[in-house]
Amino acid sequence: MKSLFNLNLPKDLIPSAKLDERPDKDWAGAVVFLFVGEYLLLIKRSESMPSHSGQIAFIGGHKLEGESPRQTAVREFEEETGLEARNLKVIGILDTVKTASSSLIYPCLCHIDMEPAEFIKIIKSNGEWDEAMLVPFRDLLKYENWTFAKSVRPDQQNPIFFYPIMRNTYISHTGEEGKDHLLWGATAKMIWNFFKFYELSVTSVSK
Repeated sequence: MKSLFNLNLPKDLIPSAKLDERPDKDWAGAVVFLFVGEYLLLIKRSESMPSHSGQIAFIGGHKLEGESPRQTAVREFEEETGLEARNLKVIGILDTVKTASSSLIYPCLCHIDMEPAEFIKIIKSNGEWDEAMLVPFRDLLKYENWTFAKSVRPDQQNPIFFYPIMRNTYISHTGEEGKDHLLWGATAKMIWNFFKFYELSVTSVSK
């Protein structure tokens, strides 16, 4: 597989590429769609969190007044990982995804100049998550492992996406990779949406 960040993603594949531009007033927050090498960073939210407890998610959270999606993502990264954002590169902002609570969230496509083994050793939770995982992007690209369901809610017409993260296929900051996890909901939708950008970029580079 070609390295994601050698692809020079076309600008028209990244909506809202002017990172400091204020987007639609209805957006609620941003998440960090972070690549560490060719691994994607996911977290397991703490069971004590008031919303989405125990779910697999991205680092991120609600915006503060006056922030752009990029600023929200960078701030949340520093707050939730204990790491400085100086090595974090924000490439662009992807399309919004609506959560189960109808909040509009911007995924900020990022990568960090750090080896995966080094990164996973030094990341620290601020209490909002119990486990950080680096999942190989090549595994997520195996479309045959994805499943879909239809929502029973009349206001939710789009399919719900599910992906099993199997034990011993990821790198955990706990050093314990012997558990299965289920990726679903808005986080899974963000990843599925990203595939079209990635696949089109691979095609354009290979021509």
